[in-house]
Amino acid sequence: MARAAEIPKLGSFEVMNRTIDIAQAALARHTLAVYPPDLLIEVPRSVCRSLDFHRALEVIDVGRALANRALDAFEVGGEAGGEAGATLDGAPDRPAPPTIEG
Repeated sequence: MARAAEIPKLGSFEVMNRTIDIAQAALARHTLAVYPPDLLIEVPRSVCRSLDFHRALEVIDVGRALANRALDAFEVGGEAGGEAGATLDGAPDRPAPPTIEG
């Protein structure tokens, strides 16, 4: 009898790689909260993994397409897009940057 949901077996390298991804994402979130950009372009994590160097041209093409869309939207709408943010001390800050995902 098969289980309803099989739990994937992860090797030590996969655990380490996922741990680094989680830490890197948390660091990026905190950095963006402190230093919000005028425009944020996020390439989805599903495009590649951290060691997919052989797929560089494909990832660059995805990033270029996302950047073109984001810049077109940014030029039309200026800084519009997003709710008002706040600095760490609670003072009002400029609006959050628009997020463009693929």
